[in-house]
Amino acid sequence: MNDQMTSSSIASSMICVGQSMYPTLHVLDTLSILPYAGRSIRRGDVVIFIAPAQKKVTHRVVLMTNQGIKTRGDNALSVDDWTLRPDDILGQVISVKRGNHKIPVYGGPLGFVIGVKSHKIRWMKYRLTQLLKPFYDFASTSGIFRIWLPAGLKPRVLSFSRRGYAEMQLQMGQKAIGSYDLEQKRWMIKPPYRLFVDEASLPNDGQINFEEASR
Repeated sequence: MNDQMTSSSIASSMICVGQSMYPTLHVLDTLSILPYAGRSIRRGDVVIFIAPAQKKVTHRVVLMTNQGIKTRGDNALSVDDWTLRPDDILGQVISVKRGNHKIPVYGGPLGFVIGVKSHKIRWMKYRLTQLLKPFYDFASTSGIFRIWLPAGLKPRVLSFSRRGYAEMQLQMGQKAIGSYDLEQKRWMIKPPYRLFVDEASLPNDGQINFEEASR
């Protein structure tokens, strides 16, 4: 899963529109990019680079060999297929702006530890999901849990424009339980809330306006 990036300047500030680096990066975070400019690329750095098909991606460096640089998203199960050269890397993500908060993004040894921890958590969630999947899928599609849900807790879709992108979020009461992934073109709903959602009734990217907001 790749995070496509869109820039309003040359390479200093970009917007994340994918979830492959969650929880390090969130959808629509504003990323601060620092060019390497002679600095060494380190294992553990979160970098933006040109991937095959000329797409800009942001992932974490997990391995450096004589053959090149390997990367992986913190929210991904496997290492990326491609092998990068130093020239493919445009810069390092050093911080994000999320709402009114500026949050550092760690690289190097500390960043590598953070990436390994995120990967292990993602793997454990995947294994647990696979074990429970037959029951979960049956219960979700049957709608048995939706029958007993109070009217005030019925999931609802909120659509709004933020930083030039239309974003859809799914809420239950006051809690955000999912969002529409612009890259994968599908809803990402937190477990166990899919039990209470009729996914077939949710809008998709063809049903909202993704025109960029005024710059």
